[in-house]
Amino acid sequence: TFTRTPSFIKISDNWSLEHIIDVVRSTGIGYNTNLDAAMKAIFDVAIKTHDAPKALVVISDMEIDSWMGQNSNYCTSIADKWEKMYRQWGLESPKLILWNVESRGGRVLAQSHEKVGFCSGYGLSPFKNLTTLSI
Repeated sequence: TFTRTPSFIKISDNWSLEHIIDVVRSTGIGYNTNLDAAMKAIFDVAIKTHDAPKALVVISDMEIDSWMGQNSNYCTSIADKWEKMYRQWGLESPKLILWNVESRGGRVLAQSHEKVGFCSGYGLSPFKNLTTLSI
């Protein structure tokens, strides 16, 4: 989750999508989007295991906490910040894919960045687009 206090939810391979949604909803996931704290939680696991994910898909309404208050290039700066942190530990930073499933205001969260990709909308078409993003 990427709320004020991020947490990991272990999902079993044999769970149905309905069960996964029920489990996620029951965790008290909150209603804010603290992307930086979530990136830190993932980074902490990556340095312990010496293994980083290739990409992170953030499914959100893109009302990301720090961006909402001040910085229109927040996702660009957060990608740069975590890319530097991973590099310091000899790891490749994950690509950050922001999937805007409910746009309320046409937000653009980053300038062009080699580690940040975007898709928007909900349904089958945006999901298919995730597989073709070239970041």
